[in-house]
Amino acid sequence: METEFSAETVQAAKTAVRTLYTYRHDMADTLAMMDWVELVQGISADARAEGRKISAADWVEMAHGADDICDEDCLPRLFRIEGADA
Repeated sequence: METEFSAETVQAAKTAVRTLYTYRHDMADTLAMMDWVELVQGISADARAEGRKISAADWVEMAHGADDICDEDCLPRLFRIEGADA
């Protein structure tokens, strides 16, 4: 059973992922960053190949990964939603 996410949560996740992906070349070149970029590209490629949109759960997963990268680089988190873990 897939978790339901509100439209606001999905939009916040999309914004976080797109922001970090846009600035990925300005971030520290770490294994975590490389793994995250590979994850984002893999999810995107799979969705494209299957002719579907990226799922809400995938957006949220990628956004949490973006926050892990920000935490590692001592930067503010990008994915802030009501009731989310800090």
